[in-house]
Amino acid sequence: MAKIEMRGMDAYLSELRKLGENTEPVCKAAVYAGAKVIADEIKQATSGLNRVTDAEAMAAYHEKKPVKISVSQKIGLVKSLGIAPIMDKYGVVSTKIGFDGYNDVKTERWPNGQPNALIARACESGSSAMLKQPFVRPAIQRKKDAALEAMKQAADRELEKLTGGNS
Repeated sequence: MAKIEMRGMDAYLSELRKLGENTEPVCKAAVYAGAKVIADEIKQATSGLNRVTDAEAMAAYHEKKPVKISVSQKIGLVKSLGIAPIMDKYGVVSTKIGFDGYNDVKTERWPNGQPNALIARACESGSSAMLKQPFVRPAIQRKKDAALEAMKQAADRELEKLTGGNS
């Protein structure tokens, strides 16, 4: 009868166990790396939006004509772009990239300033008050491959830390 002897199996199983117990930090690092690439590209795209002066925007607003984004609205978008904390819900690790807070453009409807998320959405899709200037979707499409590569590299770095370079 043949006899099979396997050496090193305990070490291999130990490595697999260690990797299995530490998947969350690896996944979170990868998700954050990809989100950072996309957020940086969206911020750059926001900076490149065509804009009008605040006075021109207010004049168009009173005439009920759609207009491009104003200088103050654009500044509000650039300052408010951020990445939400990484979440792990039911084994799905994710985050959101978005615009938070309010800008400095005060109107009758928005006496404390306009919501930046509202302005981003109006600029992206157009509205009765704002001309369409898509900037989020094109930015995502431009950097999709780079984000995936950044995620792969981040995961590889984290795995390297866990295994000590023995993979």
